[in-house]
Amino acid sequence: MHCLRAVSRSLSAHPRIRIRVARAALQVPPRKTWRRASLFPVLREFLAANALTRGCAAARVHNGTEEAPRRSSGETNQERMMLLRKDGPGVIAIPQPSHAWLSGQMARAWGNRRFAAPAPYDEVCLAAGQHDIGWLDWEMTPALDAGTGLPQEFFKVPSKLHIALWREGVRRARVFGRYPALLVSLHADTIYARHFDFAKASPENAEAVRAFLDEQHRFQAQTAASLRADPKLAEQASPEHIEHNRLLIAALDRMSLEICWGVKKEIKIPNVPTAGAGTTELRMQPRDGEGLILDPWPFRTASVAVRAEGKRLRGRFATEADLHRALDEAEPVLVTAVLHGA
Repeated sequence: MHCLRAVSRSLSAHPRIRIRVARAALQVPPRKTWRRASLFPVLREFLAANALTRGCAAARVHNGTEEAPRRSSGETNQERMMLLRKDGPGVIAIPQPSHAWLSGQMARAWGNRRFAAPAPYDEVCLAAGQHDIGWLDWEMTPALDAGTGLPQEFFKVPSKLHIALWREGVRRARVFGRYPALLVSLHADTIYARHFDFAKASPENAEAVRAFLDEQHRFQAQTAASLRADPKLAEQASPEHIEHNRLLIAALDRMSLEICWGVKKEIKIPNVPTAGAGTTELRMQPRDGEGLILDPWPFRTASVAVRAEGKRLRGRFATEADLHRALDEAEPVLVTAVLHGA
């Protein structure tokens, strides 16, 4: 989305950590106060995480099931461009937009007595399905990891490029409407809180990220004000409602990543918004075949089938031209899962 692994397990040890858009008013503190521990007033629940942890994971792949690789983040932005899932001697390369599509599938099924359905429904579902739209062009011609001979899985993306891609994502989302664009912009906040360490970044990179986030926070404040002035969207544009939807996009992103990587053991997803003002921890664990058990159950039907599509790559590649040719010619593969309640 963009994507990457979600918040470290240390986050789940802090159930009282919450954020309030109302308190922050979508504003940024003076730059001299920016630190890793108090970076975004709208994202404090993520800041307990000092690093990303990578557990093992797997849903069923049509014609193959394997465990996806896990790594830790480095000192600057590291983004998973294509999601690489082991497939015997090869891999299945899943583009970020396909992973986001899976997020959108879950968004459309979300909601019951305990978990509020997306509202405004169409806008939130659209944002969930398009939250990585800024990376679309990049995914069409992924870079080669010379060390593995495969598409680059984790990047040390230069900050200026990373910022440009996220800025493009928000720009494209604006074509769909104000609410989807607001949620995509807020998801950029989420990503930077998880992945960017100002203490380790160069002064130039840190300043570029601060400038980008200042820009996004201005856009968020202006857009939220515009939505609150719109009688058709005002009810869903309160700070609390927007924050609920931001957390929902983050949870769906995390769940989709786990499904694409494949769930091999219990995964804990913190800060999932509920029907009230609170949040809960959602646990995801494997069942036979392509089944996954979710507890508590967040969907309105008894089961939910989801899928993403990737390309099966066999062997390794010496040049990007070879890689791109192989991706063009590779066998399409559906990665599927059926979600059930406990």
